Amino acid sequence: MDNPAPQDHDPLYRQEAIEHHRVRPAAFGDHPSMVGRGSLAAFWALLAAIAMATAASMLIGVGEYASGPARVPGKGSTVLAVLPEAAGPQLRRGGTLEVQLGTGDRLEIRGPGMQIQPVDEATAVRLLGPGGASDLPASTGLLLIRAPLPSPWPGTGNGQASVRIGDRPLLLTLLAGITPPPGSG
Repeated sequence: MDNPAPQDHDPLYRQEAIEHHRVRPAAFGDHPSMVGRGSLAAFWALLAAIAMATAASMLIGVGEYASGPARVPGKGSTVLAVLPEAAGPQLRRGGTLEVQLGTGDRLEIRGPGMQIQPVDEATAVRLLGPGGASDLPASTGLLLIRAPLPSPWPGTGNGQASVRIGDRPLLLTLLAGITPPPGSG
């Protein structure tokens, strides 16, 4: 049976291209490269950067802090602070109590004169004065810290006290921020 449609147009490929393809020895899966050398170098540089960032995030530590309200009473010679009981071991080892007062002043207190004792919520509120209950840390146990100031403080002040209780790798901190808390479905 003859082809009913007459050949009235030119072939799709040039004759030279067809001959070149026919004569060229082709290996299985031989395809022209669509990736240049610059793209390959960028790929490996990206992999190296990801590996270095992952390694660095395991080495860089992010501080974990226990914090609570603080007060410099009338005489200005001591600081009262209420912190969660997680701060106790660090303070007993000589850790630094950092106090940021509402006036913007910052105090760092360390030394043997620091007194640490367990306290209940009612006593903590009474010692901290008005507004102290709203700033108490949510904890199963509270500690009252009395620390002498290195030099007398002019006046009174309220603020926030904190103690660095440990370090955690940056990667774990970032991953904890991404994952939902347990039980949130």
